[in-house]
Amino acid sequence: MKYTILLIFMSMSLHIIAQEDNPFSILYKNMYFNAYIELTENEGKFTGNKFEDSYLEALGTLNSFIGKYDKAIEYYTIRNKKKGYIPDKLKQIDLSDFGIKQDVLNDLYKTYNVTMFNESHHFSQHRAFIYSQLEILKSLGYNQLALETLNEKDSSLCERNYPIKKTGYYTNDPVYGNVIRKALEIGFILIPYDSRDRDREKGQADNIFKQYDPEKGKLIIYGGYGHIAETGDLKMMGQYLKNMLNEDVLSISQFTHYRFEPVFPSDSIYDFFLQKDSTNYFDYFFYAKPKPSVLNIPYWYNWMNFKTKPLNEIYNKPINYPTLIQIHNLNEPNGIPVYQYLIKEEEENVLIAYPKKGEYTLKIIDKSGETEYKIKVQ
Repeated sequence: MKYTILLIFMSMSLHIIAQEDNPFSILYKNMYFNAYIELTENEGKFTGNKFEDSYLEALGTLNSFIGKYDKAIEYYTIRNKKKGYIPDKLKQIDLSDFGIKQDVLNDLYKTYNVTMFNESHHFSQHRAFIYSQLEILKSLGYNQLALETLNEKDSSLCERNYPIKKTGYYTNDPVYGNVIRKALEIGFILIPYDSRDRDREKGQADNIFKQYDPEKGKLIIYGGYGHIAETGDLKMMGQYLKNMLNEDVLSISQFTHYRFEPVFPSDSIYDFFLQKDSTNYFDYFFYAKPKPSVLNIPYWYNWMNFKTKPLNEIYNKPINYPTLIQIHNLNEPNGIPVYQYLIKEEEENVLIAYPKKGEYTLKIIDKSGETEYKIKVQ
């Protein structure tokens, strides 16, 4: 029962930003650099009061947007320890027997018409994994992609073919933005499905069921935390939808309960691990074996086949601290950056990342303003 309640709580994403002084209001209004300045320079306003929980969550989310992935985890860890989600001692899970190759994962996908994945909203790595699976799933007959974060009011997304601020909340993460671009590029039909109904879970399931057309191909559902749970004392979207479809679905959770600590075998040939969920909330838990990062670029950028280049090879002017570095596609007015990274203090080397060689717009943003440069990268 306690596990179910936690899943319910962690499944909640941002619906309404009502109060102007709520940290999430600041984040949504300003986004990126200005939000970072306002939130970090007004810490005292939000700590030790009713806003502290939202403040830590907003900072964690923001840091995932600006490429400070370790800080994102740090803020969420502080928050979740304060809320009692993380015990003093974690239960270790030995993953030695759960290594899986991509072709075995593909065989699993083939078995179902509907496959559901979830994410932790501050963990961009989860989005990079979905990016890496899109072409594979497309080749296996999956043509429809339902995304919890999509805003149905962005009616021109599929004509525009790239995300902007109003596309969704979490799509303001450049990694998630690249998922959108990739999905549209290879022909996925996108389905927005979040709900403001009193029973949000049933509302989400209703929205998916109404828009999903089996004749157009199989369906991928990508949501947050516990929404994709197939069973439980409190019914989640996954359980409602499974009953509506009257068929089994595949649920793969990238979010694991905070009580558990995965132990990866050091000598394993596997990068991915898939463990059956003994609670049956999901079919499987998915784990990726951590690898060393290259400077400020995490190892999982390789899953997206991104290229990297030293910043000082394309921009060698003095940098103020903090400075936000953004890489934009040239043909995307107001588009979400394809990559960005906040330089908080002097770093010996900083890399930029980009999906393919070509021309881009480099934006340098600091307290003095914003400067644009046209760059060409190989």
